[in-house]
Amino acid sequence: MTATPPFLTRVRIKGYKSITACDIKLGSLAFLVGPNGSGKSNFIDALRFVADALTDSPNRVDSDNNVVHVTPGKVPDTPLGYALEGRGGIRMVHQQMGPLGFSFVIRVDFLDPHGSPGHYSLQIGANETAQVRQDAPQFVVEREECAIADGPFFSIDDTTLDGYPPRPFQSDTSSPCVDRAQLYLRQLALADNVPPAHRPFRNVHDAFLRMRFYALAPEVMRKVATPAESGFLRQDGVNVWDVLRGLRSRSPSTFDRIEEYLGHAVPGLSIEPFVLSSSDAAYAEFHQQIPGRSRPSKHAARSMSDGTLRAVGILTALLQEDKDGPPSVVAIEEPEIALHPGAVGVLLSAMHDARERTQVLVTTHSPDLLHSDEVRADELLAFSADSGATVIGQVDEGSRKILSDRLFSPGELLRLRQLEPSDLARDVDCDETSLFER
Repeated sequence: MTATPPFLTRVRIKGYKSITACDIKLGSLAFLVGPNGSGKSNFIDALRFVADALTDSPNRVDSDNNVVHVTPGKVPDTPLGYALEGRGGIRMVHQQMGPLGFSFVIRVDFLDPHGSPGHYSLQIGANETAQVRQDAPQFVVEREECAIADGPFFSIDDTTLDGYPPRPFQSDTSSPCVDRAQLYLRQLALADNVPPAHRPFRNVHDAFLRMRFYALAPEVMRKVATPAESGFLRQDGVNVWDVLRGLRSRSPSTFDRIEEYLGHAVPGLSIEPFVLSSSDAAYAEFHQQIPGRSRPSKHAARSMSDGTLRAVGILTALLQEDKDGPPSVVAIEEPEIALHPGAVGVLLSAMHDARERTQVLVTTHSPDLLHSDEVRADELLAFSADSGATVIGQVDEGSRKILSDRLFSPGELLRLRQLEPSDLARDVDCDETSLFER
């Protein structure tokens, strides 16, 4: 099978939370390593921010349908407004805490669903008007740009729009309206009667929304789940049984692969998702074949250990698909939590399997997960904190040489605290020109 090219090829961030500046190239699989507080979660959250700000879900929920509580009248009724408010507002998101004129920038270079390279950049800043008008939004879209090779592009600076095609609708004879409280890419993607020239924007928009982010919670996975609106797993795993039931019906081979990996992690274990007769809610029963017994023992999901439930959730996240295929990106926070070291090796195999179909990003503190010759040096992203500011980069040259000579495994170097960003990562300067150049 030919591997699917990674969706995100390069990420540049300036001023987002603890990330002063970073410039990272990504492949189909990346392990984010570094001490607690070094910014791994902030890097993942910057990507999730893009998805949240573009979501076509109801405005008061994020991309996983979690309600965002806001002060009425203080936040624009747009996904961008709720994406910021769900993170504490722009003054909590921006790394530099200043009174006026500060902003953060995120640029992602990508391969669109047809394999064409492109980029999407956004710059969100504080709204100076809010200093004198209490009802004014706290933020504005200062700049936004999307370009696809040999295809359409647009660039917004302040309220000026440039692009090809220059207007969002063929029938529009006036200048397009630029709403500085929401992202223009979303407006183009969700507009009625999108002309053919603008459909590549919709494809890119949809690919961003197909990025999935996971911090699985076994306590909610033990519950009976109502059917999901999407075929994808939710962030905490609450709908895992409904997703598995859908996979068994829609893609039996994928369900069988999940069971096969689970059987290696927990010998003899299989899953039986079902729908409760009294409702449309989904639940699951686990069967475990024990040597010497003719029939497997049966256990309700609520009685399973945290480690087993997390293994099920991670395998489902990695190998899931909906009617349109797998996610564009799957990002998982610390998959090793509560898992036996032997089971962690099974998850690594599943990650290598999943990267053939989707891009996989993993934050980890586990030497056991990385204790393998199959983990390449270019798949490691090292994080460190320099006076509170995040430094991100490929591992330093000395560690790369050690890995190349196979003197130590990545896991052993992690245990020895020898996976550090290269010196080049400390000198990154994401100037505005590089962040918005076509």
